[in-house]
Amino acid sequence: MYPWRRGTSKRAWLAAILAAVTLAVFLPVAGHEFLPYDDHVYITLNQHVLGGISAEGLRWSLTATDGGSWHPLTWWSHMLDVQLYGNWAGGHHLTSVLLHLAAVTVLFLVLSGMTGAIWPSWCTAFLFALHPLHVESVAWVAERKDVLAAFLWMAALASYFAYVRQPRRARLLIVAVLFGLGLMAKPFVVTFPLALLLLDYWPLGRLTTFSVRAASRLLREKAPLFALAAAAGLLALKTQSGAYAFEDIGEVSAPFRTVMVSTSLVNAFSSYLVYLGQTVWPVRLAVFYPYPAHAMIPWKVAATIAAFAALSAIVARRGRRAPYLVTGWLWYLTTLLPVIGLLQVGSQARADRYTYLPLTGIFIAMAWGARDIILQNPRLRPVLGCLAAGVIVAAPLATSRQLSYWRSGTTLFEHALRVTSDNYLAHQILGDIKRRGGDFAGAEAHYRQVLALRPRYPGARNSLGLALSAQGRLEQALPEYRAAARQAPADPLPLNNLGVDLTALGRFEEAEANLRRALEISPGMAEIHSNLGDLLARQGRIPEAARSYRRALELNPGLRQATERLEKLPASPG
Repeated sequence: MYPWRRGTSKRAWLAAILAAVTLAVFLPVAGHEFLPYDDHVYITLNQHVLGGISAEGLRWSLTATDGGSWHPLTWWSHMLDVQLYGNWAGGHHLTSVLLHLAAVTVLFLVLSGMTGAIWPSWCTAFLFALHPLHVESVAWVAERKDVLAAFLWMAALASYFAYVRQPRRARLLIVAVLFGLGLMAKPFVVTFPLALLLLDYWPLGRLTTFSVRAASRLLREKAPLFALAAAAGLLALKTQSGAYAFEDIGEVSAPFRTVMVSTSLVNAFSSYLVYLGQTVWPVRLAVFYPYPAHAMIPWKVAATIAAFAALSAIVARRGRRAPYLVTGWLWYLTTLLPVIGLLQVGSQARADRYTYLPLTGIFIAMAWGARDIILQNPRLRPVLGCLAAGVIVAAPLATSRQLSYWRSGTTLFEHALRVTSDNYLAHQILGDIKRRGGDFAGAEAHYRQVLALRPRYPGARNSLGLALSAQGRLEQALPEYRAAARQAPADPLPLNNLGVDLTALGRFEEAEANLRRALEISPGMAEIHSNLGDLLARQGRIPEAARSYRRALELNPGLRQATERLEKLPASPG
């Protein structure tokens, strides 16, 4: 019934060529650095991950929501990398490349098996492998969850195809297990059961007519998968609402806030179209696209919705003769739904990484559409052949160029400033890079740029205080810390930094009050205990200082500052 056995040798050779080209394009990541954007959450400053594979780390991962999601499988992959590569960033990057490579290969084999159309399947997998929009998911270690979840998604598709060929409960159980593992890598894959229904329509032909009986049968078959998806969706909402993920989108006007819901809806429609535009012409790609700080112009809103409706109408009209259009378009719409922005997560308007799985639907529509055009108009074969050859040459070159921006935090965020406007996050991170490198004046300039764009951005206030303090301008730093503490009352860092500078200025009573307030917010932060120890030592309160240093070392045995200062404390009867 299904042509999965045809052209086995040809498919093997094409899969090998695809893997070789993909590996060659992405191999430079072996020389890339960790990035100062989320990589510290997942690897470089995460003590649980830096411990490698351990019983304690595995226990922690089962309840951890760092990064705003529950994804223990992703944590395990990072722990394994630490076990294998230590702190060599290149090894961590190569693991992501290998997972991407595996997902690409399985996608090609599954599509060609389902359809018997080897070349359209290869073109779809080629675009998935080497489209510049997918660089972010592969080249950013913190997005390991993308490539890991995508590989499990593709593996689950392969298992589902095996089940369709020979329906057995054991095979459907394998699908459920792989889907469950995908959810443990990234909850984004909750739409997988819907994707299976689309494949049932085309190319598997299990839903040739939209009868209630046929649809009910297929829904019952996938009921366990929908149950898993529902549970994962509820868990994701719970963890993200309790983490930093749902952030204020920046300094916006009061009228804009009153229409936040409608603006998010418009941004969602707009993002669908922007992603399509970037698919065709992938230029000016950035790691961060700021959310618009003003309401959208009415005529642009109307034009966006009209364009979206027109595309959907075209698909609906031509879908009977070209069912791959229906599957491709609905795959794109549904798999993007969790991250399209209806619930604003973070402060970005959109993100290239969100297209990693969804664009598979568009690639399918493009590849099979090109095949149909050639079959119906043979005279166009040379034109489309040249166009395809151009894409095959241009895609790896464009991806390689985009990949080069991901070498380091500096190259990545300097590029973001060049291709976007009002990018306060790029200024913030470049300021952090300069401050850590000792260029405090350069850091100050970036932080002031952030505050010109987002006056109530507490991270920039706190960072500006640190840059001023490093230049010896302690009195100027104090109001920045105080403003940051007012704007982010749940953040202990501005209070901690305020306490440190007040200690340096000899204002001990005020310094102690701020440090103890910081400890009320975060009693487990070793650095605050150590800084309190410094204050107490300067006041001659040696026993109290020693207790603070010891507490800091209990929380972080590797905290050198606390170790050195505890050893230097004079002997005391206390």
